[in-house]
Amino acid sequence: MATNREAQRKATHNEVERCWRRDRINELIKILAQIVPACQKKDATTGSIVGYVYSKGTVLDQTVDYLKELVFQTNNSQPVPKSQRNQPKL
Repeated sequence: MATNREAQRKATHNEVERCWRRDRINELIKILAQIVPACQKKDATTGSIVGYVYSKGTVLDQTVDYLKELVFQTNNSQPVPKSQRNQPKL
């Protein structure tokens, strides 16, 4: 049976691990946002990158679309039609 001290130590360790995982996921989301062109905010006049979209859902959604397009281009040397980008493959 775990003592109160052991239980507190385990709870603290779990919280540290949870924070580490959360930070790691957030960092990877930022990296994806910098790689995926649809997540880049560009200046209308110069076309230079002025920022990135960091919404996790948006970044993941745009990343999936981008990867589908890359796979399709690799296989067929043609872009994926927009109507097919968000359809799950069954």
